[in-house]
Amino acid sequence: MDGLKPIPQEEPPVPELLQVPPAEVEMARETVIAWLYGVESWSRGAIDLDSMLDLCKEESSQLWLGVVDGKAVGALVTEIRTYPLARVICIWCLGGDVRAMLKAHGALDEFARREGATRIQVECPKWGEKIIHQGELGRDMKPVRAILERDLYTEIG
Repeated sequence: MDGLKPIPQEEPPVPELLQVPPAEVEMARETVIAWLYGVESWSRGAIDLDSMLDLCKEESSQLWLGVVDGKAVGALVTEIRTYPLARVICIWCLGGDVRAMLKAHGALDEFARREGATRIQVECPKWGEKIIHQGELGRDMKPVRAILERDLYTEIG
């Protein structure tokens, strides 16, 4: 195809990542609902949007907004996981402009260090792995374990 030039792809700007204070989580609901509504399918029915935001209000999880030029472009939810020999920051829900959000890893790294964490993990469905690896956050990430799951059913009658 002579004479055809590729269309340049504009790289999204790196958003400023702001942690939403627990007292303001409810006010952020309308902003994040469109981005994080899929948490129920992402978690395979283990959590829904309301219970996830409740965890953020209770400070068991943290809600973050990615902001570019004063406008929110995405959101993510983290959890501090404490194990006997390590602390880990786990991103377990992400939405909005994912490409841009994955560039905002500097603020997460700083938060993790402040919390005494030695690692950042991303917990996502198998299909999410490809998306995560497209961003700077996923550049140095590698699979470290597999979670295998079996549903338990109760026979009625």
